[in-house]
Amino acid sequence: MLERALAVLQCKHTDAIVLNTHPDLQVVLHSLNVQVAVVDEHHDLPEGLLKLVVPKPRLQSLPSLRAKVKARREAYIQRQRRKGVL
Repeated sequence: MLERALAVLQCKHTDAIVLNTHPDLQVVLHSLNVQVAVVDEHHDLPEGLLKLVVPKPRLQSLPSLRAKVKARREAYIQRQRRKGVL
């Protein structure tokens, strides 16, 4: 069963898998009527649609990306030294 779940997770259209659930859960999930709209933050939605605001990540410049990669690399090297690998 776990191998099947892992195979399904590899599909790009799969968001999540719920393991060890009751077989009738599928009926409950299909009875839910969920409508999702991806819109601009100032866009007005029609009646009955829920608007969830997701914060936009700030733009990263090339120097900030380099600094981030360098910091992560240094942290990796330190962890490997503590383990005695390097």
